[in-house]
Amino acid sequence: MLSQIFRRLFVPNTQDMKLIVGLGNPGKEYSQTRHNIGFMILDKVVEKRKIKWHRDRLYHHTEADGAVFLKPKTFMNLSGTAVAKIKNRKSVSSILVVYDDIYLPLGELRIREKGSDGGHKGVKSIISSTGDSGFVRLRVGIGTPEKEELSDYVLDNFTRDELPVLNKTKDFACLLVEQFITGDYKEMIDCYSKNNLSYSEEIRELSESKSKGGTK
Repeated sequence: MLSQIFRRLFVPNTQDMKLIVGLGNPGKEYSQTRHNIGFMILDKVVEKRKIKWHRDRLYHHTEADGAVFLKPKTFMNLSGTAVAKIKNRKSVSSILVVYDDIYLPLGELRIREKGSDGGHKGVKSIISSTGDSGFVRLRVGIGTPEKEELSDYVLDNFTRDELPVLNKTKDFACLLVEQFITGDYKEMIDCYSKNNLSYSEEIRELSESKSKGGTK
């Protein structure tokens, strides 16, 4: 009996798991900001499973359905520290990182299998800390500021009239994350291709409605 308990506590988990990372900044003051869209989407994915987050000094994490869900608590620029630590602790077969993109309109989603950091400091930190750029990215458009400073814009809350688009975006993003968990990158892309046209039309209608009478 003692030997079985010892094995459960101290023998590393050798089962390959998928690592799902949402990027954002810790703290209530940042919870609804544009930069935290990765956290928001991961929270929704985890909430559907009715499981709880476990707190670590560097991150919040939980596991289900062959996947590890991770929210770094190191602030955006040091996200890679948390990702590298959990990657070293688990046998990770593939990684999906969900994060904001200021170069895409609000609500637009893009998927890439691998690549550069694209100027995103959280992604840059992950590449630097893990020494690997070959992970899947789900980029979530938050729009580009017209006059506001970039640093202020990404740390601002979504406005009230942006919420309908945001909610629809989170739903579609969660669907794509689920496809990655149950399948792989190809199934995620297939799901995106089949649903993106109708999704984009819904986003366009919501955006037009916002521009006609939305308020902050």
